[in-house]
Amino acid sequence: MTGEFDSAHGRATRARIMGDELVDAVYSAADDMQQDVQDYVSALCWGEIFNRDGLSQQVRILINIAALASIGERDTMKHHVRAAVRLGCSRVEIREAIIQAAA
Repeated sequence: MTGEFDSAHGRATRARIMGDELVDAVYSAADDMQQDVQDYVSALCWGEIFNRDGLSQQVRILINIAALASIGERDTMKHHVRAAVRLGCSRVEIREAIIQAAA
């Protein structure tokens, strides 16, 4: 990390949305190179992009679910589905995001 991004803020957002257990497991399994990648993902994706104005975090997670469904990332998608529930998305909203991606 060059210090341009705040990985601590991003990691906190990521843990709040995805769950501490999952984020801790991802970081624990990371080697030195992967640690830098995880810091970058946390800082940029979760710290900067996920916290932007313009879309709610619920809409953002539903977009992630749709994108993951469309490329067949079932394991990653189930983590995002749990996160969507944590953010207050309904089963109907989650189902509709997956159906939309399938279309």
